[in-house]
Amino acid sequence: MNRTYFDTETDGINSNYSQILTIYAKALNPEGKLIDVLNESCAATPHRIFHPKALLTNGYPLELLRQNQTLHSLLLKSYDFFRRNGPSLFIAHNANFDFKMLHNANYQNLIGEDIYQLKNPGNALLCSMQLSRTMHCFSRDNNFYVEKDKKGIPLFNLPSLAKANGIKFSPHDAEEDVGALQKLIEIIEKEDPDIFNQSIQSSIKRHATQMLLENAFSVAVLGTYNAMRPRAFAPIAISNSGSDAICVDLSSDISEINTLSPLEMSGFMGNKIGKNQKVFKLPLNKSIVLLDPSYIEFCEGYNGLTSQNLFRKASMFRRDADLKHTAIEALRWHESGFEQNEPSVEQLLYQDGFPNPMEKSFIRAFNLSNPEDKLDVISAYSNRLSSSRFIKLAHRLMLHIYPEHVSSQQQSKYFNWCYDRIFKQPTSEYDPKWMTIYTAWQELEKCKSEYPNDRERISEIAQYYDKFSRMMGFTLPKSFKSTLDI
Repeated sequence: MNRTYFDTETDGINSNYSQILTIYAKALNPEGKLIDVLNESCAATPHRIFHPKALLTNGYPLELLRQNQTLHSLLLKSYDFFRRNGPSLFIAHNANFDFKMLHNANYQNLIGEDIYQLKNPGNALLCSMQLSRTMHCFSRDNNFYVEKDKKGIPLFNLPSLAKANGIKFSPHDAEEDVGALQKLIEIIEKEDPDIFNQSIQSSIKRHATQMLLENAFSVAVLGTYNAMRPRAFAPIAISNSGSDAICVDLSSDISEINTLSPLEMSGFMGNKIGKNQKVFKLPLNKSIVLLDPSYIEFCEGYNGLTSQNLFRKASMFRRDADLKHTAIEALRWHESGFEQNEPSVEQLLYQDGFPNPMEKSFIRAFNLSNPEDKLDVISAYSNRLSSSRFIKLAHRLMLHIYPEHVSSQQQSKYFNWCYDRIFKQPTSEYDPKWMTIYTAWQELEKCKSEYPNDRERISEIAQYYDKFSRMMGFTLPKSFKSTLDI
């Protein structure tokens, strides 16, 4: 199988409302020979203003935010790169973030029918951060090194891991990050091939589910920061989508768990897992490394319980039909509690799910048609789709990518929409989830105190915001002007 190392640099961390700025990837054949490289950057889309901390961290040239190729063009190239180099083991650090940024961008730009491209059958998406956490907690020889902060908390960001393991590179540059990532993976694979191989299996949802169900119990490192520790657990239910398992920690007393109502259990279904949390939702699609019961020796809190005791206890949890029913009901309670009455079109990727056959047909027809015919394709499908999400996104693309084929009235409406999205002042009734000029300046003010040695770059970003605002016909409030005088 090919291996493809990749990294994205973005303008923020919200995958619904941020965008990719740079992507770098290198594909290697099974013999380790370089066979393909992707190295692309792009400009800002018209309805976005970027997070200052992202621009401060990645050092992206500000002039390229308006003068580079479009995000749509970058995504077409990356989509083709990943297609022609699959099937592959795709590897990224904090892979879930990069994957979310890519599939949200593919969705919003109608790049292709295969929105979740990197998780196609035959592909696997491996997260080097999850793998590093597992190495730190479970590697038997443990010649893999991890730095700790002043509070003794292990650091799993790529720069810290690279420094601890003697890898030199310049962080927050996509090409440099990929080079460091490759070296990190090579160290891990050499140090503990068994953990590395189990991590690959865990990176494929159906294999992760199979591993979880075939073993009486599994072990993994769960939680973050102070809550991080190796845990032994048994699954009691799998969600309808197959993406989550409801699990019980084997240090639990079954009589204690059996007293929970579905509503009470739903309180444990969040994305974060507490240090002593007895019931939790385990994602099976985020590359968490599942290990077999032989690794129980590394798990604390199970003193006095032999492997045989744990096997019996796990079997008892798994056979309890009432407990399984409670878990399924709890998951329904949790999901219904987060329903949104009026989600934005960006959020409909998750609410309306995978593209159905008719939506795929529309995406295919839209992309194959000539620019002058695309509006006719949109019109032909407008009343045939169960959701309007792709129609709305197609209109947005026409206005951004093919404005010459849209009326001047529609172009004017699009400019006003972009203007309001960035410059409309938040109120108690209007609280946008995306970055606006107001939140951007607030964050920039924070950067002045958090990054005192980067005042020149902060000033450049402030000047960029000022120039961009004036170009759009917006006059910055006087309260913003102090940052311009750094």
